[in-house]
Amino acid sequence: MLWEHNGRLLANQADLDESVARFRAVLLNYVKFDSWQWVLTDLVWQFQTRPTDVILAHQWVRFPGVRNWPTMHKGVKQISWSGSRLGLKFYCKAESVLRVELRIAGEQLRKRINATASLDFAQLYQVFRADVLKLPPVQLPETKKHSMAEIIAGLPLVLQHDAILTYQQGRTVRAVSGFKHDVSIARIKKVGWNLHQLLPAAIPPPVNCEPRRGSVRKISP
Repeated sequence: MLWEHNGRLLANQADLDESVARFRAVLLNYVKFDSWQWVLTDLVWQFQTRPTDVILAHQWVRFPGVRNWPTMHKGVKQISWSGSRLGLKFYCKAESVLRVELRIAGEQLRKRINATASLDFAQLYQVFRADVLKLPPVQLPETKKHSMAEIIAGLPLVLQHDAILTYQQGRTVRAVSGFKHDVSIARIKKVGWNLHQLLPAAIPPPVNCEPRRGSVRKISP
C-alpha cells in the first residue's frame, strides 16, 4: 500500500506508521470500529544472495518451534516450515534477492508483542531477528578432513539425493536424520550464509527490489 508493490521494505517507524494509517483508512470505508488488535503478522526481510543455493542448503534443517520438516515448493524457489501459530518461509523474490518471511499468529504473537498497542518497528525487527536466528548457525564442530557429509554437500545436486539414499541403507531413521542435517549445515557453510552477520542487533539497511513489469497495482484509501 505504501510503495504500490511489495519488493521495497518498510525501513523505519515512519514507514510503518504511514502504512498502518493507510490500511486503517481503507478498512474504515467498509467497517466502523473504535479499537483493534493484531492476530497475525508476517515479518519480512530481504537478503542479497543466490536464493536457490540458500533454499537448497536448508532442506534438511529444522526450525525450532515447528514440529515438521521443511517443505520445498515451486521446484527450488521456496522452502517453508509450517506450524499452526508459527511459520518460516524462504523464497526467491528476485534473481539475486532472497525473502525471509516469519509468520506469527495467536498466542505466539501475543508472547512477542502487545497485540493491542501500536506496532514498534525496532521491536518487530528484534522479534524477527530472535526467531530467525534460532535456525542452526553455520559453524561446524571440528570434523575429519574428508567427512562424508561435506563430501556429499560438495557433489552436484543431481547426485546428492542418490548419495544420501545409498548412505541410509541399513542405518536407523535417527542416524539418517542426523546425517541429512549435517549435509545441510555443510551446504550452508559452503554458500557462505551466516544469519548472525546478516541480522546484526542494529537494524541494517534494507535490500529492495523492483517489481516485475506490469505487476504494480495502485492501492489507495
